[in-house]
Amino acid sequence: MNQMRRMCLLLWGVASLSLSIPVVQAKEDPSAPVRAALAANGIAAQSVQAAPLNGLYEVVTASHDLLYVSADGKYIFAGEIIDAGTHERLTQERIDKLQRVDFTKDLPHDLTLKAGDAHAKRHILIVVDPNCPYCRDLENRLALRKDLSEEILVTGLLGPRSREDARTILCSSDPLAALDAKTKGNPLTPVVCAAGDEKLARIDAWLQVHPVQVTPETFFPDGSMAKGDLSDVDLADRLAKAN
Repeated sequence: MNQMRRMCLLLWGVASLSLSIPVVQAKEDPSAPVRAALAANGIAAQSVQAAPLNGLYEVVTASHDLLYVSADGKYIFAGEIIDAGTHERLTQERIDKLQRVDFTKDLPHDLTLKAGDAHAKRHILIVVDPNCPYCRDLENRLALRKDLSEEILVTGLLGPRSREDARTILCSSDPLAALDAKTKGNPLTPVVCAAGDEKLARIDAWLQVHPVQVTPETFFPDGSMAKGDLSDVDLADRLAKAN
């Protein structure tokens, strides 16, 4: 009888203990509606996190664009958030941070053409396309400077003709002279070579990791980057800050 009583007490204790253990339930992902909206619109996200504004999520796409999505997933928009009190450009600051690179480690210095003064204290790397008019404008103005060490990454981003011209430049015995001729509006006689194809393939591989959406894109030693044809004033300002 005593043994049965002890067994009943033991079973009651186990039952009490099991009732006292809280049931752990999986928390619902609050960003699930956001991710569903991205998937429904064919947007590949590199990261999704809360934005600096309540009710919005910040989305960094696979192509390094910055989007905002409402928490319920109903609205997707690209725009700039500015702090009305401090006038801080929160979106632009975030984009600048996302686009920063390690100038020494992240850029393909071994694939670039070298121009200007190699010993100059001011240093930049520019991504160009042979048929980009904005690249030509910027390159013509940079050629007038005597205080700059410039690296030029030649790509074929604008299509088959650009790839043909880029290959011809990379196959040339004097690639810088060939690019300069193209910049001045002179047509290039197509040339094909294994070395040019190999370099283009390596440049393409770098572009897969560091998507370049427009040319020219200019990288500075402090890790910052500028898109498009910089004015002389903007270029001077960035060079002063970056070098």
